Amino acid sequence: MERTSATKNHYKIGLFFVAINEFNMGSSEFSSLGKKITQFDTAIHAFNQVIQMSNTLTSIVVFLNKSDIFLNHAKNPSFMSAFKKQFPKFGGDDGNSAMQYLAHYFQGIYSDLSENVNLSRQLPVHITCALDTDAMGVVFNTVRTNIFSATLGTSGFEM
Repeated sequence: MERTSATKNHYKIGLFFVAINEFNMGSSEFSSLGKKITQFDTAIHAFNQVIQMSNTLTSIVVFLNKSDIFLNHAKNPSFMSAFKKQFPKFGGDDGNSAMQYLAHYFQGIYSDLSENVNLSRQLPVHITCALDTDAMGVVFNTVRTNIFSATLGTSGFEM
């Protein structure tokens, strides 16, 4: 009688949520440094740490949340002026292009840092409003597909 043993692989996915409407709000976490640190700066710092410790992760997914609040604030010229001041390379003029800029911003950080760690997949970034349950269903189905694809990929199969 032959016995076959299967090795269980554990796949861990990092879900990283950022409240994009708070990009310019001050953060109390690093205020002792003597300069204004925003909550977005804190989020970027945490994101860098997640990527650098990603040897335990199969995949990372970023959620840029509170898009509804961000778009509402973006109607105010002073909000967009503050956004352009925070992100001088941003060349757009509306909330939708600003959200796309943030998505590319995270993908750029990931691309730069993922070369140094064992992450070769492209970073999925989802712009979300947690109150929109239909859209969140689509997002979580996409995340499930990413997990399934990563699972197959590490097992030697391609999707």
